[in-house]
Amino acid sequence: MARSTVPSHCRNERGIALITTLLALAIAVTAATAVAYRVHLEIRRTQNVLSADQAQLYARTAEPIAKALLGIDRKANQIDVVNEDEAWTHTNQTLTMEDGATARMVIGDLQGRFNLNSLASTDADRSHFAAELFRRLQEAEAPGAPPELGVKLADWTDPDQNVRFPGGAEDDVYTRMNPPYRPADQLMVDPSELRLLDGMSGDTGRRTWHGLCPYIAALPSADLPTNVNTAPVPVLLSLAPGLSPADARKAIAGRPYNNVEDFLTRNTAFAAPGLKSGWLSVASEYFLVHTRVTMDRARVDLYSVLHRPSSGPISVIYRARTAPGCVDGRLAFN
Repeated sequence: MARSTVPSHCRNERGIALITTLLALAIAVTAATAVAYRVHLEIRRTQNVLSADQAQLYARTAEPIAKALLGIDRKANQIDVVNEDEAWTHTNQTLTMEDGATARMVIGDLQGRFNLNSLASTDADRSHFAAELFRRLQEAEAPGAPPELGVKLADWTDPDQNVRFPGGAEDDVYTRMNPPYRPADQLMVDPSELRLLDGMSGDTGRRTWHGLCPYIAALPSADLPTNVNTAPVPVLLSLAPGLSPADARKAIAGRPYNNVEDFLTRNTAFAAPGLKSGWLSVASEYFLVHTRVTMDRARVDLYSVLHRPSSGPISVIYRARTAPGCVDGRLAFN
């Protein structure tokens, strides 16, 4: 057998050259793979952003639909109740767009909840009634709430710096917190502001919030009546002292009520001396629209609060990607 005439040092150099070439090739492939992966991520990120933007636009289109339904309902009758006769209650259906996006919308009433801003009413009788209502709601649904929470709430929403006694809190309390902040001294915009009140930190605050949030709202008027056609059991029970769950269930079973007098006549347990008919209603002006749009990998939830006065245009007064407080079973999609 013939021996190789290539010197051994040449063979070593060829081996080194081959290894160097393979190493360079490996580095190039790794770099190319990293670049390709990064480009892929950027493409997916861009697609997700575009899908989210498109889904947001789809969600916004639900607002004029909700306005139209509420307008139809306003012309059809003068009451608001969750049943088959109300146009705005039949909206929880899935719509599929041509590009594959799906949308769902549901409308809920907000005047069946306790309005946190009612404690800031300039009507002394109404603010006192609201304070008693809030106290009863708090005792039933959040028994471990901070003491004098209603007084702190009134201080938070009133326009002055005068501390209510006992248990109020203004700048002197909140500016000493860590981090410091100041009370709003105006009507609440979102019910989650309740968590900023003195004493609402830690586990006590969380338990209080979770107990109350399904039954509260922050509406832009301190003098709105409670809709007895849509109020849940805890809110109904808070309307007057000494009411039982059986009284609330009877009131719900008797819906709809055509007027407040009809409600009080058929539910004599609610005819308390301090409960004025002007503080109750069978219709609502404020509604929450929850829209969910799913498109590709993007999902957008939009919460819009609509104001529907007795006459005139219906307007959007609040819009956010997170719910203003807790949403009930009708408003929460699975």
